[in-house]
Amino acid sequence: MTPTESPFEAYRVPNTLEPMTYESNGGFAEGLLRSPTGKIFPVVNGIPDFVISHDLHDSDFASLDWYRDNAATYDDFLPLTFRTLKVDEWVERQKIIKELRLQPGLRVLETGCGSGRDSMLIANEMVEGELHLQDVSEEILLLAVEKFQDASVGPSVHFARANGYALPFPSDYFDRTFHFGGLNTFGDKVLALAEMARVTKPGGLVVAGDESIPDWIRDSHFAQILMNSNSHFSHPVPLDAIPRCASNLKLQWIMGDAFYLISFEKREGEPEGDFDFEIPGWR
Repeated sequence: MTPTESPFEAYRVPNTLEPMTYESNGGFAEGLLRSPTGKIFPVVNGIPDFVISHDLHDSDFASLDWYRDNAATYDDFLPLTFRTLKVDEWVERQKIIKELRLQPGLRVLETGCGSGRDSMLIANEMVEGELHLQDVSEEILLLAVEKFQDASVGPSVHFARANGYALPFPSDYFDRTFHFGGLNTFGDKVLALAEMARVTKPGGLVVAGDESIPDWIRDSHFAQILMNSNSHFSHPVPLDAIPRCASNLKLQWIMGDAFYLISFEKREGEPEGDFDFEIPGWR
């Protein structure tokens, strides 16, 4: 993983979107990012930390505690979900990544990247370009960093710790924005999806998904076992949280109909129609 000449150039102060300058403490890996109004964010081991605690919800703090306690065994237990659903983890992940319609040279964000299992697949598909990986959990993010340390991938890869509700990037910056597997833990899905859309360019693509059993099989034995063992499977698809700028939206159920995947293009401005013409016939 080779850092670009300006690895922190893309970052903005969360919420205010002020630009920042990097001040080194003796190298690329240690220092701080400072805005013109004096906001400061530390950079440790090359990873800036933008987490703002007052933006988080109680459910987010609960998730942080869970990830802190389970980071050491996270990658050991995650494949059990795929085994339970009788699907091949890497086949399913590749199907999900294909929905991003990746091309060489794109600028891609994976928000809530977790331990980097999808991240590596994305990097291998991109060939070249710019890949940003973000998560709110320091312990889980470091697992993703470790996966990339000895990997040879085409795009430049940048890591940041940040809230999904206040992404540290300019608006209209990414060609693709991706999130899979954490929406059910977000305290504010509306704001999380709005931020994914905000940082995506008009015409760009947002792809997101998580656990959810569709209505037509919720009374099945299969669904009842899943929902009783993990309440996240009982969460509805957050269609009421889709931002107004979403266009050409596609919703599908995957992985044995136990997960959903939403993809949409970002539209610039409001929907438009031609309503100023005469309709023939009697009215």
